[in-house]
Amino acid sequence: MDCIYSIKSSDFKDYELLLVDNASSDNTVEEVSRIFPTVRIIKSDVNLGRTGGYNLGIRHSRGSLILFLDQDTEISPRMLSELVAIMDSDEGIGGCGPKIYYFNDPKRLWSAGSYVAMTTGRTHFIGQDTIDCGKFDTVTDVQQHPTALMVRSQIARAIGGYDPEIFMVYCDADFCLKILEAGHRIVLAPKAKVWHKVKQFSLLTEKLGMKNPFMAFLIGRNRIIFIKKHASMPNFGLFLTLFLPMYIVYYSVACIAELKLRMLQAFWKGTLDGLRFVVSNKKPLADVYTFLNKTNVTQRRNATFMSGKGRNNRANRYQSCSSRIKL
Repeated sequence: MDCIYSIKSSDFKDYELLLVDNASSDNTVEEVSRIFPTVRIIKSDVNLGRTGGYNLGIRHSRGSLILFLDQDTEISPRMLSELVAIMDSDEGIGGCGPKIYYFNDPKRLWSAGSYVAMTTGRTHFIGQDTIDCGKFDTVTDVQQHPTALMVRSQIARAIGGYDPEIFMVYCDADFCLKILEAGHRIVLAPKAKVWHKVKQFSLLTEKLGMKNPFMAFLIGRNRIIFIKKHASMPNFGLFLTLFLPMYIVYYSVACIAELKLRMLQAFWKGTLDGLRFVVSNKKPLADVYTFLNKTNVTQRRNATFMSGKGRNNRANRYQSCSSRIKL
C-alpha cells in the first residue's frame, strides 16, 4: 500500500490506476478497493506469473507510456514528472528509469541501471552500495533498468510484451533486451528517485535468489534461456562450456552446505529444463506450472497499473504500472 500512497503524492496527477488480480489468495484486492475506490481491477482466474500479469495489464492500459514499478518501493514526488520529461525529450528513447536507493539507507544507491554479462549470465547493478555523490547525475544509456522502468506503450506492444514462457526471473532483463534489439534506447533519468525496501538475507542460497524451490527452479532454467536468446553464438558457447558448469557447482555446494536438498533438486530440475531448451528451442510453460504445483509454494501476483486519462495535452501521454507482488 505504501507504494500506491507514494504515487498518490506525486506532483504528476494525470493517470489511471488498474490492479491486475493474478489469481491472488489474500485480501489485496478488497483492501485496494476499500482504500482506493477509483482503481480499476482486472482479474485473472489463473496465476499468469509476473510476465503474464504484466501483459494482461498492458492490454488493458491506456496512454502512450507505461511504468513498471515494484511494490516494495516508494517514489519521490517528482519521479513521474522527471521520467515523462526524459521520454518527451527524445523519441529514440524507448525506456528510462530512476536512481534507486536503499529505503533504510536513503543516500546509498541500490541501482543506477544494470546489465547482464553475456558470457557469464551474471547481473551487475551499476553504482550499487555507493553513496550518491553526483557520479550518476547525467542521462546515461543502460542495458536495462530493474524495479522501475517507464516505456512507450507502442514499443511494449510491438515487441510482444513480456515473454510469458519465462514466467518470472530474468523477465525484466529479457524485456529490456527486446527493446534494445528493436533499435531503441534505455536510459537513466538521474533526477527521478525511488527508495527500494530491499530485504536483507543471511543465508547464501537466499542471497543467490533461491528463496524457495520454485525460485531455484526458475533461476536454473531461465539463466540458460536468457543467454541462449540474447547472446552471440561465441558468447553462448563460452557460457555453456565454462560458466554454466561453474554456476552449477557453486549453487549446488551452497544448497548442500545449508542442507537445502529440495532447493538443490529444484535447481537441477530447472537447469535440465533450460538445457532442453538449448536442444529443442522450446520452453514450454507447462513445465513451469507442473513444477509450481509440485512445490506447494504460493506464487500469486497482483499488478497495479496506472495509465493516462487521455486528455489533450502532452502530460497525458503518460501511462504507468506498478507491480503488487504477493508470494
